[in-house]
Amino acid sequence: KTYFEKNPSEKIPLVGCQDEVAKEVAEVTQKGGIVMVLRRDPAPSRDTDHPVMANEQPVTKRQRIESKSTGTEDTKAAPPDIIASPPNGASTSSGSPPQTPPDEPDNIGARAEIRISPSFPDLLKVTPVDEELVDVHQYLIKQCLCGMSDRLMRRLFVVENGKKGALREWPAVKSMQFLSNIQLLFEVYLPQNIKGFVCLRILEACERLLQKDIALIDEITQLCDHDNRFVRFLAGRVLSSFLLTAKKYMNVASMKLKPIVENFVAMDVLDVPTMHRVAISAEILRRIVEWKDMEEHPLDEEDDEDEPQPQPPPLENNYFAAHYNPEMVAAATSSGTLRTPGAPHPVVRVTETGCQLVTVTDSESFDSGNLKFDMTEMLKEDWPSIVERMSTIIVNWNEMPGNVAEECILAFLAFWESIISVRANLPIVQTFYFHEPLNDLRKLLSRDVPATVYKQMLTLFNESLCYGSTLALQDLLPKATCSFAAQIVLQVRRGWLVRSLPQERVESQVNFTGRRGQNVEYEEGTLIARVPTEESRTMDKPLLQKLVLLVLKSVAVTAKEVRSDSSDSSIESTDFQAVQDIKTIEESIRDALKKLEDFMKNIMELHPETHFSNILVRLFDDQDDYLIEAMVCTLDVTVNMSFRNNAFPELVAMLNPVYTFLEFLKAITYSHDLLLDLLISNETCFLLYLLRFLKYIRLNWPMFVTSCQESSVGTNCLEKAMTVLIRLKMQIQRLVTMSRFPYDIGPVQSLLRICEGLYEGDGLS
Repeated sequence: KTYFEKNPSEKIPLVGCQDEVAKEVAEVTQKGGIVMVLRRDPAPSRDTDHPVMANEQPVTKRQRIESKSTGTEDTKAAPPDIIASPPNGASTSSGSPPQTPPDEPDNIGARAEIRISPSFPDLLKVTPVDEELVDVHQYLIKQCLCGMSDRLMRRLFVVENGKKGALREWPAVKSMQFLSNIQLLFEVYLPQNIKGFVCLRILEACERLLQKDIALIDEITQLCDHDNRFVRFLAGRVLSSFLLTAKKYMNVASMKLKPIVENFVAMDVLDVPTMHRVAISAEILRRIVEWKDMEEHPLDEEDDEDEPQPQPPPLENNYFAAHYNPEMVAAATSSGTLRTPGAPHPVVRVTETGCQLVTVTDSESFDSGNLKFDMTEMLKEDWPSIVERMSTIIVNWNEMPGNVAEECILAFLAFWESIISVRANLPIVQTFYFHEPLNDLRKLLSRDVPATVYKQMLTLFNESLCYGSTLALQDLLPKATCSFAAQIVLQVRRGWLVRSLPQERVESQVNFTGRRGQNVEYEEGTLIARVPTEESRTMDKPLLQKLVLLVLKSVAVTAKEVRSDSSDSSIESTDFQAVQDIKTIEESIRDALKKLEDFMKNIMELHPETHFSNILVRLFDDQDDYLIEAMVCTLDVTVNMSFRNNAFPELVAMLNPVYTFLEFLKAITYSHDLLLDLLISNETCFLLYLLRFLKYIRLNWPMFVTSCQESSVGTNCLEKAMTVLIRLKMQIQRLVTMSRFPYDIGPVQSLLRICEGLYEGDGLS
């Protein structure tokens, strides 16, 4: 901009562009328009006095020559031109401006823009800069609005002075500016609210939106089916942030939450706008479910360690608790403000930077549980019908234009996963209704489903069978969970599930022409193309990992159910039919695991004699959480299936937990430090696994010794394994002595000492 202000009449040579575009850019420059540039460093040269290359860009060459003559400019600052925009209000053509494409946020100077792809950041470069909005953004970046004038604060909710019409009628860029202002305000307020100290002016701005400008939320809700994907995304972020901000006024939050939830129910017409509304609504609700009220940014935690936090004032001095009026909030369109006549000012604390911080102590401001409860209450009754409509979309996904249906399905499945996830910390009673329709969705697993949708469905099913974190610790399992697991086992036994897995062909490498094609295989000795078979296809490894983990979880749940059903009767029981039913289930488990083992050996191209433990460690070598949970499943299946006098010795031999443990130690190079990291971390269920495995080898020590001697992992397996466990015991003891272990590790220490005693006694004998 500075260069062309000095030379307003100079034309801009654009290499490789048409004369018409160059003419328009020159006209824009003469009228005082802004020319945006992408900087390019000059080509490196071994000798600075060497003549320039003949193919150097003209503008770069001119800038370099001028910098040599003046000696004041740096060659790195020379701006080659590639993007230009007309002045504000100017038009690039004499006629009316062209219609904005659905996914183009700006149509200003569309013919004068020279870019590789219409990406969001590049398109915003041509937007005229609003100096007042820049000041507003600077205040928000500092997370404080103190010192901002009232007129400037009103710019948060206004794009242009005197702008009229509904938000849907605004240009895309103006809508994005408006939504970005509100979203940035919420992003500043929510972390401060978690800490309990909010800037007074930020609080006033949020209260203004909650009370005086509440009608704007209805207009933003209507943007969920906007043609522009950036506007849809920003609208969803603003609505979710608004609901989290308004959670202290539950009547307002529930009123604005209802139309978002109704987007799921109103899926009678499966068109593109409906798909957009459902996808954005799912993203809004998923963010609410996954919201953590006590989460802080790591940098904020470091600041908190340096600064002592002041104690909150007593409840009688709390402005919000003393003057909260639900009736005032119920009038959503009223013109009330934050301060009521005659109300005292809230207790504030002035920081060193001059920011007035309000201490927030009302519980409604911190807890989002009521908002999540209202959301699940609105959804649970209609959830089966919602799943039925979504199943129709999954079946007919290829009839929708583009990838609209796929995006909608993925957003819905991700939201469903969040509801039933244990990380959401929702009561079991609230999530019970969302587990029932899983069996209906399971029937849709087929090769015709897109791989992305298939993978998300497996993720949902794995989350419902949260074995390592929940089900393995329960004595009685929910009936819906047991029924779902039994159906998965049945599908594997019959071969349906492994045949439904989507597969892809191996693409050939890029050839000398720069094109990518498919490998063509011919019959031996002929030029006849070979018919592709299952062996000629490759498998997506993450997809295979999710499938195998789902089967192992289902088998573990079924085995646990068998153990609990037979716990009341001994092997000498006279109930012959009950014993036969248990045997039938056990045979189903054995057949399913055998089918799974054969499938994995085939798809991973392993030797037929490869042990199941080696297959598991190879498959999950890059996913430690999956691997540990799979090890817990195989261990529990072995324990639960071998309680009846080893009725299935071949199954116990296939799932030998000792072999799996030895393969795991070999994969981590016998590192006791890594075992300690897994114990301290909360990202895996390794504590549960180690506790149960130590109990298992304590009760079956001779089998442990024999398995170590017969293992194909290597030599001296018993010595290597016990060395790792003994060193782990010493490391744990050192941390416990220093009071640095994060939890009570006493049971693991006791079992490690017992196993060490058994090992030393075995060695002496």
